[in-house]
Amino acid sequence: MKAIGRWTGGALLLLLAAFVLYECWIFAHVLWWTRNDPDMTRFMSAQLSVLRETDPDARLKHQWVPYTKISRHLKQ
Repeated sequence: MKAIGRWTGGALLLLLAAFVLYECWIFAHVLWWTRNDPDMTRFMSAQLSVLRETDPDARLKHQWVPYTKISRHLKQ
């Protein structure tokens, strides 16, 4: 009976450790993206594909702006 309790406790501890590790991984990504802008987003890539159907040499130009400069209507 004690062995089952030990296995269950160990499994729960392992599950908790995996969850904490996953959360730390996500937090590290959030910190990274607050300091580094992506080169291209999925939306930009999709739009570039559409543009290249008519113009194979199409390129996207973009400029990142501070969050405070984005319209509140877009943030909703």
